[in-house]
Parts: sequence; C-alpha cells; structure tokens
Amino acid sequence: MLIVECAEKIGKSKYEDFARHCWGEKMAKFAGWCNVITLLGFVVSYIVFIKTLIPHILEVIFGQENVPEVFGIDQWKGQIFWATIYTFCVLIPLSIPRKVGSLEYISTFGFLWAVYLTL
Repeated sequence: MLIVECAEKIGKSKYEDFARHCWGEKMAKFAGWCNVITLLGFVVSYIVFIKTLIPHILEVIFGQENVPEVFGIDQWKGQIFWATIYTFCVLIPLSIPRKVGSLEYISTFGFLWAVYLTL
C-alpha cells in the first residue's frame, strides 16, 4: 500500500506528518482539519445509526406495545434518549485520552462538539 511505503520512507506515521514533509506546515494544518471534519462526520453517522436502530430492535424483540415510550421510536423521546446514552456511555469514554496532559485543543473541540450533538 502507498501509505505504508510513505511511512517507511520518511519515518512518519500520521497524515499531518506526511503533509508537513511534502508540502509544509500549512498543508499539515489543512490535513489535520480534514481529519477532524471526517471524524466528526463519522461520529454523527454513528449517533444517528444507533438512535434509529435501537428502538426498532426493542420493538421487534418485545413488541411495540411492551416498549415504554421513552425507549421507543418517537424522535423526541426514544431517539434522543438513545443518542444521549450512546454518546455519554460509549463515545465520550472512548474519546478521553490515556494521559489527561495530552488532551490538546482539537480533542477538546471534538469532545464539546459531541456534547453539542447530543443535546
């Protein structure tokens, strides 16, 4: 693969480092922002997928009349409930770095964006 060969030749492992090596600091920042935008898109798509899928699964397993309204398909109750649970119980714990000192501005921005999307 091309990315593996690039990593071996220049001794770097991040896209920002590749861009910095080939085109300079401005393109390294551009590559970083492209990564942030892409990752935020993935986060949003996972939240939408989970908040839509879980209520349907519950209604198939337990039947529509047996699922409480707060867990159901209704957008303002069930979907917001599942999006909140997924974000605070799965996404946020996974996004916390091992070392709190390594939390940079972009990680803080991503964390705040995930909280905003939940609310």
